[in-house]
Amino acid sequence: DSRRHIDEICSLAGNIADSLIKDPGDVARSRPFLVHYLGATHDVVRRFAELRAREVSGARFDPVFEKLTPLLVDMRALFRKHYEHGLADEALQLDVSIDSLQRMVRSEKGLTPETEGTR
Repeated sequence: DSRRHIDEICSLAGNIADSLIKDPGDVARSRPFLVHYLGATHDVVRRFAELRAREVSGARFDPVFEKLTPLLVDMRALFRKHYEHGLADEALQLDVSIDSLQRMVRSEKGLTPETEGTR
């Protein structure tokens, strides 16, 4: 179960990174997310994987491992929220571009939104 959550978090982190590469202007908005969550999540997952690779278990380790799944569920939701917020920004930018292009085309054709349906 933890593996599935980790895979989803990694996928979302990759999508977020790809978005930042495409639009570096979003880095400033994403800085708190990157600084506070991305690095800390990487550290927790790496340490979990290292302990699991050593096949540790028992009274000292099981309670710690049991805390991981709820944390991963929360982190996956947080990563998804951040990613979807970036997508919403992209959709807004597209909407503005469409409106701008529509105004330019109408201006070129001598149309206004009011006269468009009368021709």
